[in-house]
Amino acid sequence: MTRRLRKKKFFESFEELEGKLKSDRLVKKELMREKTRLEQTATALEKEKVELQEERDAVVEALVKERQHLRDSRIQEVTRERVKVQTAMADKSTRCLGRIWGAPTDITSALMEATKETNPKDDSVLVREEGVENVDPKDHVVVLDSSSEEQDDGDQVKKTEETVEEEGTSADDKGGDSSIPPSTTDVDPLAITPVSGVVAS
Repeated sequence: MTRRLRKKKFFESFEELEGKLKSDRLVKKELMREKTRLEQTATALEKEKVELQEERDAVVEALVKERQHLRDSRIQEVTRERVKVQTAMADKSTRCLGRIWGAPTDITSALMEATKETNPKDDSVLVREEGVENVDPKDHVVVLDSSSEEQDDGDQVKKTEETVEEEGTSADDKGGDSSIPPSTTDVDPLAITPVSGVVAS
């Protein structure tokens, strides 16, 4: 009786252990499946991570290239603007210098033309120069000094004034004789024009 009870308990324990073992095997299989699924997920994530890194590297490289391109284009634009500004300043300075250089020529030409129009002695000077050029060195040249002529003219004027004063004094001494008319001719020493140098052959 006791032996049967022991066998019965033994079989019950064996069945219980066998059930636990089966359940453990099922859990283990489930865990293995979960592990496999997780490994596959990890592999997929790793692959996606690699792809994302490659995409990120490509995007970063594209951004670096775009930034460099923008920087180069900006530098080129700044350089072009600088060249334009320098060219405009150079043209402006060239025009200003051209006006400055051209102004004295215009003023000189205008003065020369005005001098030619207003100077009546140009023809005589030209004729005199032509006469000097045509003079033979062997010919005798007589040059009259204008200063001596001016001095002679001044002496003559002084003599004339002294004569007029003496006549006026003699008229007053005679009692104011009305027969001697007063001199109406005033001699202006500045009115006598000096004679320029004469070239004679």
